[in-house]
Amino acid sequence: ESLAGGATRPIPAAFLLLRGGEVPEAAASSLVLLTAMLMTLHEGGQMGHDVGSFQSMWTLVKGVPIHAMVSGNLLTLGADVLVLVHGLGLSHRYMMPVAEELARDHNVYVPDLPGFGDSGHPPRTLTIPELADGLAAWMRAAGLSRVALLGNSQGCQVIANLAVRHPRLVRCAV
Repeated sequence: ESLAGGATRPIPAAFLLLRGGEVPEAAASSLVLLTAMLMTLHEGGQMGHDVGSFQSMWTLVKGVPIHAMVSGNLLTLGADVLVLVHGLGLSHRYMMPVAEELARDHNVYVPDLPGFGDSGHPPRTLTIPELADGLAAWMRAAGLSRVALLGNSQGCQVIANLAVRHPRLVRCAV
């Protein structure tokens, strides 16, 4: 969209779709994230909602919106960062009781792996190495490195793969 003085302002992808226009590839990823958030609202969820001292966070990773709960009382810089990884058929919700306890003394992130919970679903089911790569991509997008990871069930396999494939992201694993 052209503005006075030749400046431009991007047209929201959702508006282009409503008008029957084509959506540029760069806007398509934003539209995927918007769609996921709207679907969450439609299904009774909330964007940016608080659960105890946690807040919902969305990060677009390789075109897939990844949802995570983040401790709302992020401590001072340098505080330990913990990433809790759920198991097969679960989501962040399973890890929240432990996360709430750990958040008393740590910065805690509880992502939904791609294809699970409130995160977007890739075109096919991901393998353990692909889930590890997805977790690594999310960690990088969220600005996390050298963190402690705590896993449950299949989450432990994902963390072990992450440690082998992306060792610079892992400080320790439980």
